[in-house]
Amino acid sequence: MALSESAMARAETNIRLRGRTLEQMRLEAALHSGSKGLLLDHLCGYQNLDGGFGHGLEPDFILPHSSVLATTVAFQIMDEIANTVDEFMVESAIGYLIEVFDPQRGGWWSVPPTVNDYPHAPWWQHRPGHGTTIDAYWGNPSAEVIGILWNHRQFVDGLDVDALAQDAIDRLLEMDTFASCHELYCFLRMVDRMPDKLVSDVIPILETAVASLMTVDEAQWTTYSAEPRFFLRASPTRRLGLDNDAMERNIGYLERQLEANGSISINWDWSGAYPDEWVIAQRNWEAIHTLEALIILYSR
Repeated sequence: MALSESAMARAETNIRLRGRTLEQMRLEAALHSGSKGLLLDHLCGYQNLDGGFGHGLEPDFILPHSSVLATTVAFQIMDEIANTVDEFMVESAIGYLIEVFDPQRGGWWSVPPTVNDYPHAPWWQHRPGHGTTIDAYWGNPSAEVIGILWNHRQFVDGLDVDALAQDAIDRLLEMDTFASCHELYCFLRMVDRMPDKLVSDVIPILETAVASLMTVDEAQWTTYSAEPRFFLRASPTRRLGLDNDAMERNIGYLERQLEANGSISINWDWSGAYPDEWVIAQRNWEAIHTLEALIILYSR
């Protein structure tokens, strides 16, 4: 099944009417030769003076202050337009990541404690001494950050990128199982940024981990699950462990949603917290997932 022109047009209209300006610009840049420079200019509006990103860039926490997690999201967006670079934006963001590195953790915390002062999903609630539930898994976001630093090491001063990369690889080599798909996405993004000779030993581990965590049963895709499309976005170059049959079925699943609804619905909520803000976050997420589905279909 291929997406019909009418469904494609309807999906794009939904993004333009219901999505943030950011997603509208990402749509134009990815699918219609829109200005990548203007997209970067708009993304800059989410960047703070300390170089980190905030202002609800990740829609599940509406924190204006900088966070490591939101900064990694900014780099994911920059990766979509890899041939267009704002060096000042990148250098400033790298400076922020260096500044908030925690030597005792050997990595980074996802969000600062001030996340509690603003509307957020329950899993982003910060607990003193523990961070969020996400922080129980070191790789999220530390592994992804190390990949970013590796990729932009010309801007890194004060941290040993090689030592950080080796530490992340050593942690991978010691892992028997993965309990978090989101941590696995972060390791995949890290490895996708690194040379073969550095990561060859961990590729089989990651392939096994992907096979164990990827949800290949279509009946489960209506609930919050690790769909194949998320692994493709995390590892677009290496496509580690990606089951091609499951990916094709997942693409068909996306196409059927777009044909029926003109958008990709999301399958989580904030469990009744901040109901007014959740309505906005839900709309933002649906635009993001619809856009990213179109990008996958467009790039086939």
